[in-house]
Amino acid sequence: IPDIIRLSGESKNPDRVRGMLRRYRRGGPAKDSIPELIEFLDDEREIIKKSAIEFLGLAGKDGGPALAKLEPLQAHANEEIASLAKTAVERIQKGERGLRDE
Repeated sequence: IPDIIRLSGESKNPDRVRGMLRRYRRGGPAKDSIPELIEFLDDEREIIKKSAIEFLGLAGKDGGPALAKLEPLQAHANEEIASLAKTAVERIQKGERGLRDE
């Protein structure tokens, strides 16, 4: 997942790359990808930051180490980033892993 997220920041068609990420939402990210996803929270590119937030929120309890960086993002000036961070924090705290609807 981190490699695809990184690609989205370099692609001329980031929406297509984000489409590629959809297939991974059901199960959430692998536990060993969490540290790299946390690093992406500091990326200046919105698409990278938003994708990282979204996938950390799909990690369930495994996303716990990201809470220290996600919680301040709930007050981010970008409303979409703030909303994604709020959802991610709630999902991690509840231990909700992956998406069941897709």
